[in-house]
Amino acid sequence: MFQPRPGRVFWESSAGGDVRRIILTEKPIDAMSYHQLRGAEGPVQYISTEGPLQPAQLAKLKQVIADHAGRQRDRLVVVAAFGNSRDGAGLAREVQAIVPAGVHLERAAPEIRGTWNDRLQAKERDYIRSQGVRQMGRGLERER
Repeated sequence: MFQPRPGRVFWESSAGGDVRRIILTEKPIDAMSYHQLRGAEGPVQYISTEGPLQPAQLAKLKQVIADHAGRQRDRLVVVAAFGNSRDGAGLAREVQAIVPAGVHLERAAPEIRGTWNDRLQAKERDYIRSQGVRQMGRGLERER
């Protein structure tokens, strides 16, 4: 589990000055899963809230978005890539309230109920099954 250091309010990937997309997820594993499923989508920064948004997180997130928006001149896209659930939809609404004019907001939720990591695991299971492999206890065995 993500344990914030003093003064750190969320996990974020490193970012250069030319970030064009900010991808917001609830957990770092979902940021990695989203990236695995969708790719980098251009210069991108991933930010994970590790749960419900707190006032300090909203303030810092608003600042990060404004900083990148100032450099990108109306080309910044914020993707609320929270889970496909009531909680995920609620987080997306909270983010929508702080995104400034001129910044495009997208909602991206996995096709299945749950998180981006749930979706990636389902994709991997489907792939393994398509290869004629089935899980046997703790290992895998090719079907005959």
